[in-house]
Amino acid sequence: MIKITPIPELKEKREYAGICGCADRLSPDALTYGIISEEKKIGLCQFRLTDEGGEILLLRPVPGTNDPQSLILALRGALFFMDNAGIKRARFLDDDDTVARAVGFSDRALSLEGFFEKKCGTSANGVI
Repeated sequence: MIKITPIPELKEKREYAGICGCADRLSPDALTYGIISEEKKIGLCQFRLTDEGGEILLLRPVPGTNDPQSLILALRGALFFMDNAGIKRARFLDDDDTVARAVGFSDRALSLEGFFEKKCGTSANGVI
């Protein structure tokens, strides 16, 4: 079972970023979700809310882990948090935007207006 868990403590954020190979890009004050499968840490999603909208800073698996569905769940969780906070636009700032595009980002941007009103299993581009 996949679990997406908020990580509030900086020490644990650093641990996740270290095992995901992105410790140098960690934003200590950003919101962070840990991705866990079968009690193993397999990835992280880090994001923040700004006056211009939401920003996905990091979406990373542990190297050697191939589970795009877990990354999709974490990304959608971050987007849902943004939507509930009244954010209407999100930008994807991490290097590899493959998962972001699968969720519906276009040119690294996504409108959240009505995004969660769609039937589960669909996206703007129909991929998911």
